[in-house]
Amino acid sequence: MLVFSSQLDIHEYDAFASKHPYSTLLQSGAWPKIKKNWKPFYTGVYQDNQLVATALVLIRGLPMGFKFAYIPRGPLMDYSDQEVVTFFLNNLKTLAKQMKCLFVRMDPAVCYKRYSFDNKDTAQPLEEGLVAINSLIQAEAKHLGLPLKMHDSFQPRFVAITTLQDQLVKTFPTKTQQAIKYANKRKVIIEQGSYELLDDFVSMIEKTEDRKNINLRDKTYFTLFLDNYKDDATIYLALINPKENYEAFSKEIQSRQDELERILDKSPKKARDLQEQIASFVKLRDEIEEHKDQTRIVIASMLTVSYGQIVELLYAGTDIKYSRFYPQEAIYATVMEQAQQAGLNYCTMGGIEGSLEDGLTLFKSKFNPLINEYIGEFDVPTSKLYKGFMLAWNLRTTLRERKQKNRN
Repeated sequence: MLVFSSQLDIHEYDAFASKHPYSTLLQSGAWPKIKKNWKPFYTGVYQDNQLVATALVLIRGLPMGFKFAYIPRGPLMDYSDQEVVTFFLNNLKTLAKQMKCLFVRMDPAVCYKRYSFDNKDTAQPLEEGLVAINSLIQAEAKHLGLPLKMHDSFQPRFVAITTLQDQLVKTFPTKTQQAIKYANKRKVIIEQGSYELLDDFVSMIEKTEDRKNINLRDKTYFTLFLDNYKDDATIYLALINPKENYEAFSKEIQSRQDELERILDKSPKKARDLQEQIASFVKLRDEIEEHKDQTRIVIASMLTVSYGQIVELLYAGTDIKYSRFYPQEAIYATVMEQAQQAGLNYCTMGGIEGSLEDGLTLFKSKFNPLINEYIGEFDVPTSKLYKGFMLAWNLRTTLRERKQKNRN
């Protein structure tokens, strides 16, 4: 016997959701406390008194006074069980109607394809993805397709995920391993903490916003993660000691200049190598010249949250001036190694473009991820006005994009 509930106890909800194979942060019990403008419902299905499916349902207003229900990265259920899928969607539809919503939108974290950067073109659809698509369609959900661009869906359909394992850094590409070694040689220090590091974290986010001419989030928003995820939310900072580094770089320069004088014209190749090394250290020293009397400056930051078996890398900022210290590579490696030691299985680096060709995607490729290409979005219409509203909504979106394109 199947029974639906729209008011699950949050502890019972999280106990199920955090262990589900399709679990993500967006289906965690605390997520509505981050998205305060949404009204949450913790829904689920019991089968013979056993919880077998859950969905965090968020309801929000739309233009023209309408509302809709959204299930980010859910529901969490066995999509091969058609009876449960149909029963759950029928009851979600009823709940949405009661809340006067036009439709329910969902984008389950079920993979359509999974592949490395090298075999994208040969990857085939997975059975679990095809089953889920068919099951949802049979339950009268409308599949919205398989878009490539991030902005074409509520959540990115392509996500870079690294599987955590022993000796993880050794699985990274050679250039990434070298970058991490450079960070260590250049005495990059990784600090981790909570509220006490918040201001430094935000300062790096602001530098990134200024550099990319984008708006991310403010201190109040980041504080919500610390407030609600508590020990599962961590801030990481990459630091250097300019005074110590300035002295070390000066010694490296002097030692190579001394060696260069000794070999004179005896070894032209060795001389060229030394000259290149001297130039590199001079550039590094010049970068910290103005801070050479300081013992601590922050050069990069990151906010992470762990949920279930996953650590999610949410926001990162960098002072681009110090990119040759490779601070983000050092942070990524530290986060992943610590997560693996804590018993977590995956590190999610967030969404990427389906083309896999943008700069952010290329950076994430440094950490040996697999690309999870999800099955996309589905709508369950709950009103006769749905079709007309979506036509108007899509037209509005198209006009906005054209206007933005013309500005650029």
